[in-house]
Amino acid sequence: MRRLIVIALLLTATLAATAQQQIDFAEKFLSVCRDDTTVHCVTVSPRMMLQMMRHAGEGRSEQTLAAVSKLKSMRIVTATADHYDSALELLSSHRRRFTEQHSWHTDSIEGSMFTRKNRRGETVELVMLKRTEQPAEMMIVCLTGSIDEDFMRSLR
Repeated sequence: MRRLIVIALLLTATLAATAQQQIDFAEKFLSVCRDDTTVHCVTVSPRMMLQMMRHAGEGRSEQTLAAVSKLKSMRIVTATADHYDSALELLSSHRRRFTEQHSWHTDSIEGSMFTRKNRRGETVELVMLKRTEQPAEMMIVCLTGSIDEDFMRSLR
């Protein structure tokens, strides 16, 4: 009987740990474009983000620094402009996971902002897409961590 309880506890702990390791949108997009050499990704750690902001110095509020310190990671994916539609399609195919918050379109730039919330309703991922005509490129910025409403408003 003890063995069954221990095994059940171990299985529960393993399932909980696996559930918490959800992949972010950047990783999902990269897995779709695995063999495409025009797709590149750079990951920036929170520590590096804070150092860059402190180095930039003036004009950075304590509030912005506090918001950045709550982030877990930032991934920047760049690719040719034709990948923009496939990124939007991938986000749209996961409507239960991602919600569009804002979009914009001008003569030379278009973009969208999506969020993912956890079960408690807290924003844990922010995905920003942008496509430019000159040069013809696409960029995805994927932020994960604790993202509050003030931080989201500062990006608009």
